[in-house]
Amino acid sequence: MDAREIVALSDWFRTNVVPALKHYNALNTVLQHNSQQANKQPVREPLNALVESLTDLPMAELTINQTRLLEQLDALHLLGASGARHVKSVLTSSDFDPASAASDSQADEQALREVENKLRQAASALKEIDLDFQSVTSQVGKGFALVVFKDQASISNIADFKKWANDWYEIGRGLAVCSGDRPEDIRVEGAQNGSIILYLSMGVLATSLLARMTKHLASIAKEIIQVQLARDSLDRQRLLTQTIRDDLDKQREKIEKEGVSNVFEEAKKLLGDQLKPEQEAVLKKAVTKFSAFYTAGGEVELISNFSDTDAQASDSASVPIEISDLNSEIAELRELREEIRLLGNISQIDD
Repeated sequence: MDAREIVALSDWFRTNVVPALKHYNALNTVLQHNSQQANKQPVREPLNALVESLTDLPMAELTINQTRLLEQLDALHLLGASGARHVKSVLTSSDFDPASAASDSQADEQALREVENKLRQAASALKEIDLDFQSVTSQVGKGFALVVFKDQASISNIADFKKWANDWYEIGRGLAVCSGDRPEDIRVEGAQNGSIILYLSMGVLATSLLARMTKHLASIAKEIIQVQLARDSLDRQRLLTQTIRDDLDKQREKIEKEGVSNVFEEAKKLLGDQLKPEQEAVLKKAVTKFSAFYTAGGEVELISNFSDTDAQASDSASVPIEISDLNSEIAELRELREEIRLLGNISQIDD
């Protein structure tokens, strides 16, 4: 995570989360009163105001690194739709106790205020030492992919390194060749430790291809999680018959089986007539390898630093790429990533 992301996260937190804390304070004032006084005050209005403010937080604006930092600070579950669910659970638990609810809610508010203070201090310190905030991904006229190796796609030994290096060579080669570039035009601009993150830079069409592929794989992942949630819900209600179980299993298998094929067709659709017959095998291999990486838990975040002139000057001018469309696709991908995270949280709660 570079310095610019920390400063940007501090600004995001101050702009979006701090205003929501006034609703936390209003709710906690009522809860504290009700825990000590006989004449109770209504909770619904301040609760609804807080739930609405948390739900409306633009979580999809956060990068993967920023989301992970908030998780490490134990704040992510208090924000967005997760935070709204958490607040309601504090006040609607079966063993509700006014004093405990007031104490828990105050602790949550204090936790968010402490995170805001830590981020503000970190951003201030970085600014005071006059760091150059030009990050790897601030270069104009390029697209960037932050490739995160984690879960079953992690790199923990030299054998893992060889496997994923070979797979990403095939992925990058497919993107480059089908975009009218050379494999070496996709450059490794930097790396981080932790789960291991590589920063790759590429041209307009290669970025668009990777964005399209990633978005459709995310859509498939969302469908699979929804099928699993439906199955779990029926199981809890003791309505999961063997017939329904088999139908849901077939539905999941169909989604998984058709996934690579659908992503491949979407990539072909984007390339149109530029895709030569001899390039199809290279593209298919890239899609297959990338699908395996994504299914194993790997992540990719796309960043577009292109202008319209970059698209016009691209070697891939035969494929008309609207930069606004590419940016919209990247925004949709971030929205999908947030939806998947929330669905995953629901699954964990249900478990």
